[in-house]
Amino acid sequence: MKVCTRVEINAPASVVRETLLDFSGHAKWNPFFTSIVLFEHDGHDLSSQIKPGDRLEVTMKDIRSGKVNKFTPTVLANTVNKFKWEGSLIGQWFFSGIHTFEFQEENGGQKCTLLQHETFSGVALPLLKPVLGGAQRNFEAMNNALKKACESQDEHK
Repeated sequence: MKVCTRVEINAPASVVRETLLDFSGHAKWNPFFTSIVLFEHDGHDLSSQIKPGDRLEVTMKDIRSGKVNKFTPTVLANTVNKFKWEGSLIGQWFFSGIHTFEFQEENGGQKCTLLQHETFSGVALPLLKPVLGGAQRNFEAMNNALKKACESQDEHK
C-alpha cells in the first residue's frame, strides 16, 4: 500500500528542506509530526549531519482524532533531494513503512515541489489498513503547514 501527496511551495527547495530538517521547529508548524528528535545528540542542530543508520524518535498526532503515537525509525537517506526513513512494528516482516520526502526544484530554483509518500508492507498490513486510512489526510495537513511556514519565512528574507 502506498500513500502519495504533493504540494507546490513558493520557496526554494533549500528552504523547504532546511525547514523540514529543523527538528526543533516542528512543534511550531507541524500538525502531524509534532516532534522529531535525533537520538544521541547534545541538543545542537545536526540536521545536515543526519546520515543513513541514524535513529529518530518521531511523535505523530492524527489530525482528526488527536491520537498521539511515537515510533523510532531509522534514516535511510539524507541528500539534497531526498530525506527517507523506515519504521517498523515488531519487525519489517510484520509491519513496515518507508517514508520519503522528495524536494524538486522548479522555476529556476525559486519554487519547490514537495513529494511526501510512504510505502507500507508486512503481514499485518491487511489488519492495519483501516488505521492507515488517515495517512493521506495527515500528510496533506503537514504539506499545507510546511508550505505556509516556508512561504512566510521566505517573505521575511
